[in-house]
Amino acid sequence: MEKEVKFAYDSAIQEIKNLPSIPFENQQAKADLISEFINLLKSDDTDFSSSSLSSAEKVKLIKDQIVLLQTIGISVSSGEGSYLDTLASASDVVSSKEVQKWKEDIIKQHKVEVVQTFNLKNNLESWYGVKMTYTDIPSVTEYSFDKPSFTFFRESLLKMAKKLSKYPPFLIRNSGLKEIVFVGKINTQNSSLNKFTAGLQPGNKIIVDDNFIDVFDHEFFHRLDRVDGMTSDDSAWTKLNTSSYTGRYDSPDMQGFVNGYGRANALEDQATVAEHLTDRSEIKDLLKRCETDDILRKKVQMITGCLYRQTAGGEWKFFDTTTSSVGLRQKEYFSKWSTDSNGEALMNAKYWNAFAEGKKVSFVKLSNGRYALTHKDAGAAAIA
Repeated sequence: MEKEVKFAYDSAIQEIKNLPSIPFENQQAKADLISEFINLLKSDDTDFSSSSLSSAEKVKLIKDQIVLLQTIGISVSSGEGSYLDTLASASDVVSSKEVQKWKEDIIKQHKVEVVQTFNLKNNLESWYGVKMTYTDIPSVTEYSFDKPSFTFFRESLLKMAKKLSKYPPFLIRNSGLKEIVFVGKINTQNSSLNKFTAGLQPGNKIIVDDNFIDVFDHEFFHRLDRVDGMTSDDSAWTKLNTSSYTGRYDSPDMQGFVNGYGRANALEDQATVAEHLTDRSEIKDLLKRCETDDILRKKVQMITGCLYRQTAGGEWKFFDTTTSSVGLRQKEYFSKWSTDSNGEALMNAKYWNAFAEGKKVSFVKLSNGRYALTHKDAGAAAIA
């Protein structure tokens, strides 16, 4: 048994190193999956010489590897001395018929996922004008990046699609963002950078790891602000506060601020408000605080360009209004950035009310070339 299992292990390594044909159109996905499999086979968990493993455990490892081999499309079912033949001689637990069924099911599912992933990639690139990549990783001083797996790319792309969908497409295009690079992890030897780094924005790119996707809205707000020349009326904003900014990112929380991070300076104050406004899991708590925190409510009004007040019926709602009513001389922040060619702000009171109600907001392009807000309510799509 020991020799047979060890032979199966060695055969698998050799088969992978030979890079046999894989029935996937995308060669990068193929290479990534092969790399993942080789790393798994080299790990301590697959050390067949370990005396701590029983014969049954070793057979299970072989079975697990068969599944992985089928996942990346490597043929193991034909030829004398093949991987499956070796497995069959090592155990009567798994039949060739069973493994063939695994192969058919797993390859079918994985090919579907690969096709869906690259269709989504192409659609996002076309809709927003932003390249999505995980292979062309740039060089950035003081940083290094772990190469992501295809699986990570697929999952991250799905998360990013949800993040982007709530913004009008022209807002993304006007941000100057040209490329989103997905990496496994962002590393730096600089401890001061390490503490707060969740992502990087060199030039017209954003380098994204899993942590960064969670704070994408915060960083994207900074990008929009920079492209706008940071012309938003910070003086009107800072006048709302009853205390000065601390210049620190770890200040204690206090009334008038989303959190202590926002107390560092006006830019972070604005970005933390925007981050929580555009996060479906955070907006309700933020707006609930606004009912009793007048400073925070006024900041929300400036960011949205809408009044946020209680109706006669006791409900709190957003209302479209003039810029002067929210303390600004002209349209700023999302009210300005989401304004289309006809002068209409698409991220308006209807938008914010739908988002606050937990509806899935997005945009569609009409036949006249303009964009319209859509949201899903009770399972149906509605154009506001």
